[in-house]
Amino acid sequence: MRKILVTGSNGQLGLHFKNIPNSSLFSMIYTHHSPFSGFINMDISNEEQVRSVLQKFNPDIIINTAAITDVDLCQKNKLLARRVNVDGLKNLIKHSKLKAKIIQISSDYIFDGFSGFYSENSTPNPLSYYGKTKLEAENILISSNKNFIIIRVSTLFSNISINFYNWVLSNLSKNNHIKVAKDQISNPCYALNLINFIYDLILLDFNGKINFGSKNSISKLNFANDIADENNLDKHLIEEVKIKDINFEADRPLNSSFDLSLCSDLNINLFNIKDTLKYMANI
Repeated sequence: MRKILVTGSNGQLGLHFKNIPNSSLFSMIYTHHSPFSGFINMDISNEEQVRSVLQKFNPDIIINTAAITDVDLCQKNKLLARRVNVDGLKNLIKHSKLKAKIIQISSDYIFDGFSGFYSENSTPNPLSYYGKTKLEAENILISSNKNFIIIRVSTLFSNISINFYNWVLSNLSKNNHIKVAKDQISNPCYALNLINFIYDLILLDFNGKINFGSKNSISKLNFANDIADENNLDKHLIEEVKIKDINFEADRPLNSSFDLSLCSDLNINLFNIKDTLKYMANI
């Protein structure tokens, strides 16, 4: 039985791994940067902790979900962003066994968003420091001697943790007005679908870079309206703005939509946003 170690197991993505039936095919090891019941304490930015844990458990596959994903925080605290998003991956590469496969969760923010419909081979040009750390991490992993999968995702959402879906749902449920950009376009990614996708790639023994998200690209505004519709909330509380009208610390790509042809080539089932939101409203 192969051993899979998951970093960041108490985060939005990491928490979903325990709910997947396929996990019974593997021996699962869950780690987190702070001590929690059921998790091994491992801060990926702490090289000695990484060395100790990886030597003890000797995993065959490492799924790195640990990251600083707050784009504006990364812009304001570049040392923290680099320590986790770049140096943390370096530690995993350095102290894992030679034949270990590393699965790295990357981002659409490695692109500038000027054109959209980015393929796995499109030229990156990040606008934010967050995007720069994710691109540097990709390049470090690609140039290492490891087997790897780099999965680029956008607008990760679920019904747990801090994310766009929960932000919209929470505010509209309280009858709060919100401002949402009509000109920011992506392929939002439901966390549970991403977990299943990761297991599919493991079972397919896939190696390389791959994009993943909803089969339809959508603006943040239309995404918010769909969230309101599926949860019977008042979408008149949503104010249509341009992204430049929102006071962000870091620049965002406008159109970071993905070309998902590779998923189709692998016979991976892609999901529609409205179908996903309908499912989430009924669980």
